[in-house]
Amino acid sequence: MRRCQNFKHMTNAFVAILIFIFSSVSKAQSNETNFDRKTASFPSIEQASKLNNQYFSITPRELEIEIANKIELIPELKFIKDKAKELRVRVFLFGGTASGLVHYVKWNLQQKKGDPRYQGDRFDYDFTNIYRSTQDLDVVVDGSAEQISLLEAELKIVYPHFLGEKSAKWELRSLRESKGTAGQLGYKEALLNDYDFLNQNSDSNSTGMVEVTDSQEPKIRDLRDWNSEYCRFLIDSAAGKITFYKSKSHSTTARFKAGENPEIFSVVRALTKAFQYDLEFDQDSLTEIKSIIHNFDPAVILQSSNAKRRLVDIGKKLYIHAVNIEYASKVITDLGLKENL
Repeated sequence: MRRCQNFKHMTNAFVAILIFIFSSVSKAQSNETNFDRKTASFPSIEQASKLNNQYFSITPRELEIEIANKIELIPELKFIKDKAKELRVRVFLFGGTASGLVHYVKWNLQQKKGDPRYQGDRFDYDFTNIYRSTQDLDVVVDGSAEQISLLEAELKIVYPHFLGEKSAKWELRSLRESKGTAGQLGYKEALLNDYDFLNQNSDSNSTGMVEVTDSQEPKIRDLRDWNSEYCRFLIDSAAGKITFYKSKSHSTTARFKAGENPEIFSVVRALTKAFQYDLEFDQDSLTEIKSIIHNFDPAVILQSSNAKRRLVDIGKKLYIHAVNIEYASKVITDLGLKENL
């Protein structure tokens, strides 16, 4: 009990420090994400999604076409696309990396339609304007281990700063084959039709993929909705929404059993993306999230040093990545997450 109380006090203090630090730079961070606060008609975060749908709506098809047209404007992705073609493999952006590009392109489309919240000069498709320096960059390859190693070797030569040990980095993983041993540090499950991946808690902005290479199949995919022409990830992204996936089988997955993926992680990841990209949860998703927060036991985290380290790491991003830190803090408090941590 004392260890749980100490951890709770440590976490609350940590959150308080984060709020203080990042509140002082919230104006600068808002400029980075191109919300023009000098505009008299600037909407609140609470009003943003309504404004999107009412005035600057984007259809899933419109968004998918625009993403396909923009990939080659990004030198890093153009390089990967060319090398993948040489190796005869398909390559996808995955999870937060896919979401980052999709929402950037969506904001650009809204800006072109006259949305006053976005400044046109941000949309130069420079890599550093799409992704934050604290984001890991996930690339999925549909190919053999040898082909993945060859692509990684090429990236190390041309973009060594994306494959280092510090800051954000590219991580290449297989679409169909697991890497490492479940329960051990560095383990990565396969993604497509993998039991552990499909049966863990997640959200629609964590299961999405954007194909960098060319094919006759949909450019935007969702690992939980793989064969759909317009998948949940694309539909949600176009509408400014995010769906939380609570799995009844989460406790049966390998990483949960190893103490490396408690349910609270899925809540923190989903909230981070919602705050970063100004996304709305439906009521069912919020009910599931509140249930997980209510049942969260800090003692579970204390049983694993890796899990405790991971919670601190992803917990920071709730504030670091938020478009509006004050709003993020309010939601975290209202949901009971701050209190339960």
